[in-house]
Formats: sequence, structure tokens, C-alpha cells
Amino acid sequence: MPSIEEEPIPKFCHTCGHPYPWTERGLKAAKELILEAEKLTLEDREILNKSLDDIVRDTPSTQVAVIRFKKLVPKMGKEIADAMRSIAIGIASEAAKKFLWPS
Repeated sequence: MPSIEEEPIPKFCHTCGHPYPWTERGLKAAKELILEAEKLTLEDREILNKSLDDIVRDTPSTQVAVIRFKKLVPKMGKEIADAMRSIAIGIASEAAKKFLWPS
């Protein structure tokens, strides 16, 4: 029996480029978690916050953003880091997912 390949759910409108509501909600939740991460420095929070934009879209900076994400998220503490990973699974671009969680 042939396998059914699931199409990734689009994160941005193909016409105007704006994020869909589910992408906006995920980004907002991730950015709120960054604010809750007391173990991060202000500079770490700013870097991680900016990196999220390159994790949800495929940009020339996506790989750099993924490296920063992998470096900073563990510093957040286990509970917040687990929540951040859960959100990232839903909002990360397909390329970012391959860098974040290689098979």
C-alpha cells in the first residue's frame, strides 16, 4: 500500500508573506517563554528572540539561528527548555527542523 505523505502545514501566506495565526501564536508563546527564562542573560534573550524569526522561515541565517537555539535553550532550565522545544516543533521551518533534529 502506498504511503501517504503529509504536506507540512504552511506557516506564512504565499500571497502576502504574513504569518498565519497559528504561526503568530507559536512565535508569541516562544517569545513569552524567553522572558520567563531567568537563567538567560539579557543578551542571550535578545539573541534567542531574534533567532526565532530565522527558525520559522528559511533564510540565509537559519543555520546560524539553529546553532544559537541549540546553544541557548539548554541554559533556560529543563522545564522552560522542554516547552520551548515543543513550541519550536510546531513553528520551525522544514529546513530548521532538519538542523535541530536530524534523523
